Amino acid sequence: MDLWTAAKILVRRWYVTLPVLLLGIAATMATDARLDPTYQASGSVVLVPPAVSNVSLPYGGIRNTTEVLERRLLSTSVVVSLQAQGFSPRYTVENERDYPILNVVAEADTPALAAATVSQIFNEGTQQLARLQEDLGYPPDERIAVNVLVAPEGAATLNRARTRALFALGILTIAAAAIAALIVESVARRAWRSREYDLEVAPSPEWPPQRHVEPRPDDGRGTGGTSAAT
Repeated sequence: MDLWTAAKILVRRWYVTLPVLLLGIAATMATDARLDPTYQASGSVVLVPPAVSNVSLPYGGIRNTTEVLERRLLSTSVVVSLQAQGFSPRYTVENERDYPILNVVAEADTPALAAATVSQIFNEGTQQLARLQEDLGYPPDERIAVNVLVAPEGAATLNRARTRALFALGILTIAAAAIAALIVESVARRAWRSREYDLEVAPSPEWPPQRHVEPRPDDGRGTGGTSAAT
């Protein structure tokens, strides 16, 4: 079945297609009203080398230290700790390959929580880096510092989840309408073929009707013969 034939069936069975589409639209509108928006905040920090010159930096350089800090901030222990403190666990940390910069993006149900999560990740990064360098024996004046490059500001509304949900509902509605119309069309065609078959195999009445002739018994006087019966 090609698309043109399917489209004609949908139009011909409009009394099935239309109610299904209307129900789908109503369900989509109800879902849209119940979906809470998601907010996204972002910010960046930069790792700054110590003011003291000619010192050996941890992990072979500031770029490697940036990658180590990125992994620490994305570790399960940090995510669980942030969530336990009431911050959003939905965040990403990415480092720029050419610069010692970490970009943080957080998603939450409110703009304030999204921005607060980014700020807390900045604080966590500062603490994690200080702890790492302390464990390696670096004195405070030879440690790499974390400075805020872009502070988290007003969070933007993120509609990806809502868009995906509404798109999926729309596809399901169209599919349900098409399937319902095709089922009705199939049942109608099967019934029509059944009637055609019954007409083909049914015996046709004989016309004009023939008269049935029965023989009369002979009474011995030669008056035997036949009588017609209808």
